[in-house]
Amino acid sequence: MAAKRRIAVIGVGYIGERHLVGMAADGRAEVVAIADVKPDLLVERQRAFGVPRIYADYHELLEKEELDGVVVATPDELHRGPAVAVAAMGKPLFLEKPIATTTADAEAIVRAVEQSGKPCLINFGLRLHKPYAMAKARFAAGEMGVPVTAYAKRVCDLDEAWRLHGRCTVNEYLGVHDIDYLIHVFGRDVKSIYSVKSEFRVYEKLKTADHYWNVITWKNGASATVLASWAGPLGAQVVVDNEVLIFGTHGSVQVAERWAKQEGAESWTVNRFATETGYEEPLTSGWDSMDSHFLDVIQGLAEPVATVYDGLNATRLVIAGEESARTGQAVDVELVDK
Repeated sequence: MAAKRRIAVIGVGYIGERHLVGMAADGRAEVVAIADVKPDLLVERQRAFGVPRIYADYHELLEKEELDGVVVATPDELHRGPAVAVAAMGKPLFLEKPIATTTADAEAIVRAVEQSGKPCLINFGLRLHKPYAMAKARFAAGEMGVPVTAYAKRVCDLDEAWRLHGRCTVNEYLGVHDIDYLIHVFGRDVKSIYSVKSEFRVYEKLKTADHYWNVITWKNGASATVLASWAGPLGAQVVVDNEVLIFGTHGSVQVAERWAKQEGAESWTVNRFATETGYEEPLTSGWDSMDSHFLDVIQGLAEPVATVYDGLNATRLVIAGEESARTGQAVDVELVDK
């Protein structure tokens, strides 16, 4: 039997815990160490997941542990330090989205990964999420022609805004997923982004916008809109409502998902993948495991489905969108073609 891959997780809050669950579900992995600045949280995660060693300082973890790969799931604005440190140690890196919240931090991470020569996977899970992957495959196969326009939305309730407590924008938290996905489908030859934001209930409490509308244009004349919102009402039945509708020159595809609360159960999910021909398939498998994909990457079985360059491109668009929302003007963006 092959030895398990030795994995460390840096940052074991809400998202980091999801990675601990994902790694535990894949028999090829063993999480041998975790790091976080919250001692009580470290002890709680150690007990829950049977992690052998815990560290308050990720530098100490990286110095002492023999590792096959590292997951970095710290708060978004704190990605640069641990990501660069992991790359400097020459270890494969699985970095949460967005890659960073500033262009300088994102570019520093890209340089570190390039110098390391080791793979880096960015957690843009839509690329492997089955209904979105199916929609992309239709265009890649030429069935729908060239993508020309799209509408995407990603909406959650106020609990998420309150949980994150203003440390990031909803465009960084939610919109970045669909922005990356649309680049994945339409290509990197983006021309500009025009964004507007609405400041109401969330803004009143946290000084960060409730909603963003983003209009992305490509140099070939294609365009798409992305709605990102975390201002759904508390206590509502619908917790997450996602959709993408893409029109091509020869057809269209649609994915619609709704994650909803149900009394006596954690949640239920309705996924739909449809084409203009009326084909419709119910999909209840949920998210494909990016953690398992990272293990495939470590073992040389796959290339990262989303790289540091994809992370940089999506962040450039989000940052340009913030500038556009501030100035009221479209902002030109040049993406990395790698």
